[in-house]
Amino acid sequence: MVGSAIVSSVLSTISTTKARHSANIGIHAARREVYVRVEHILGEVVDQTDGFADTDDPIADLRAVAIALFAAVVERPWLGRYLMRDNGTQPNGVRMYEELGRHVMRLGLSPRDTFHGVSAVLGFVIGTATDLGQQVPAEVRDGTVSGEELIARAADQFRAGLDLVLAGLRLQADA
Repeated sequence: MVGSAIVSSVLSTISTTKARHSANIGIHAARREVYVRVEHILGEVVDQTDGFADTDDPIADLRAVAIALFAAVVERPWLGRYLMRDNGTQPNGVRMYEELGRHVMRLGLSPRDTFHGVSAVLGFVIGTATDLGQQVPAEVRDGTVSGEELIARAADQFRAGLDLVLAGLRLQADA
């Protein structure tokens, strides 16, 4: 009887360990899948913005990149939470920072102000776009406002806020 209980306990432990190991592998695979999707989407945005021709106005160029990123995140609100992570597995995330940074660097700001400028623009873009994906407002749920109208209004508000952030960068550069 005692031997049977020990064998049963050992088998139970092995079974539990295998189940945990399988669950961990599944979680790891799911996370990896999300990062692959994030990379793919960011790659598309960076490829799109790489095609933008630089103008004489780095603020206008920065605005175009920010709007392209906003459009990608607003379509996929879950994307926002992954964009601000630095986990070493998002080369296209680094490319996005570099794309934004390239335009901010053209303003002639100090390295510290350049970093703050990129962080402010990226934080505003991701925060605003991600916020749109949260709870559906009551006026959309009751049909008073369509989802498309809500997104159009939000996009207008986003552009107005972005223009304020960018005006601050321009003032800083002109100081």
